[in-house]
Amino acid sequence: MPSHTNKLRRFFMPQVEQLEASVVYDGLGGVLASSEGGPGRGWLAVYGIGDNCLVDSHDFVIQQDFELEEHPSDCLCVSSVSRSTLEHTPHAPHDARPEGNVIVFAQQDEVVRASLHAGDHIRATSICFTREFFERDEQVRNLDYDLLCERIGLVDPDLINDGLHNIMHGVDLRSVGSPASSHRIERGARTVLDRLLEWVKEESRATRDGLTWDDVRLVGEVTRAIDADPGRAPSVVELSRLTHVGHTRLCATFKRVTGETVGGYARRRRLEEAQRLLVATDEPLAAIARVVGYATPAAFSTAFHRSTGVTPSAWRRRHRA
Repeated sequence: MPSHTNKLRRFFMPQVEQLEASVVYDGLGGVLASSEGGPGRGWLAVYGIGDNCLVDSHDFVIQQDFELEEHPSDCLCVSSVSRSTLEHTPHAPHDARPEGNVIVFAQQDEVVRASLHAGDHIRATSICFTREFFERDEQVRNLDYDLLCERIGLVDPDLINDGLHNIMHGVDLRSVGSPASSHRIERGARTVLDRLLEWVKEESRATRDGLTWDDVRLVGEVTRAIDADPGRAPSVVELSRLTHVGHTRLCATFKRVTGETVGGYARRRRLEEAQRLLVATDEPLAAIARVVGYATPAAFSTAFHRSTGVTPSAWRRRHRA
């Protein structure tokens, strides 16, 4: 069974069962279910787009109070929802429209519970881009999933709703299953993502807890510069020149956003790279020490033991075993 079908079932079938819906179509392209009794009345549909993107749409009137359990994948969700649906979604705007409100949020790979009440009209269309989607496209689009989610989390939900009001327009979800419709939906999903990214890049007023878009962007530049070669990470002075920001502000901003110092982050990334090399290669410890920026094997072993509680040799034996 294709992996995207497994994801569909994990995400969708528990909802179908809880709402006592009947599956009227269940194929490789997606699932369509409807219900006229039980906890709700209406229909649900989920469409698979390759392995890394899901589209779901539902329109239900709740008949009786109950708690719904969802089993989503780790993904970035872009949703167009009705006003009555907003109370069941994170990061909801205050100035909501009757229909077509846009919300964007990172969904964790864990069970989510929602208390639904009789009379609630749950109507939404969502496009869910999994972490793997961003990893697959990272070289082409230069997208970093975690950084994008962090940036979006800094934006006022009302600004998102105002700026992206028509973002879902034109995504055709009326047909299920045929290759033609899958290609059409995928084009629509990518259009939505491109519009979201364009808007996020232009949004400069995003604030939360005193952080600004510029703060997050600065930290992103610093982490990318360090991650490019952890063993030869730039100094604070070099990072300051690279980002055109004074080193005092750079260090203070990095600490406020990440909770750790620039030097602490660089040391952690050096040792994480060392852990990877110990398992993935047969290079001697002295060579790995040089690659990750330590002058001597002794200095490397001391730093490694202080961080992990074991020697580099013990780490290699344990993880290879």
